[in-house]
Amino acid sequence: RRMAVILEAGVDLYIRRAWYEGADFLSPRLYRRFVLPQLKQDAELAHQAGAKLAYIMTAGYVPLLDLLLESGIDALIGLDPVQDHRADFALTKKKLGGKVCLWGGVNGFVTMERGTPAEVRRAVREAIDVLAPGGGFILSPVDNVTEDTERVWENVRALIEEWRATW
Repeated sequence: RRMAVILEAGVDLYIRRAWYEGADFLSPRLYRRFVLPQLKQDAELAHQAGAKLAYIMTAGYVPLLDLLLESGIDALIGLDPVQDHRADFALTKKKLGGKVCLWGGVNGFVTMERGTPAEVRRAVREAIDVLAPGGGFILSPVDNVTEDTERVWENVRALIEEWRATW
């Protein structure tokens, strides 16, 4: 019901938070049984309202790629090489590219808040090299950047500069 109310307001994008719906918590078999039916309904409801459905899952999504494709989601938010060391950007791009928008690529806390500009630039290049070809990619820190420090602003500038130079 909450989703329907939000969609009635005329939003362009509805984000379903799925941090505890990944393969760290559910096997693909259990995901298919308990999560996928509702996710398909959510995608259909969003599309009927003229909106897109984005799904945020920062870890444990790789074993679910085929199910995510089947779900009808429009974007997968949270592609993070640090939070999930098992993240496979190449496989994710191969399975979802051109069908589901891929969103993320750079870790917000370790890389953006604690890293150096060189580390940020390297993360941006790696994300763009793998996730951007053919389109359907939104470069952003995952999940977010919360500190307002000179280091963070230096890293934000590095991210933007590297994005402009690489893409």
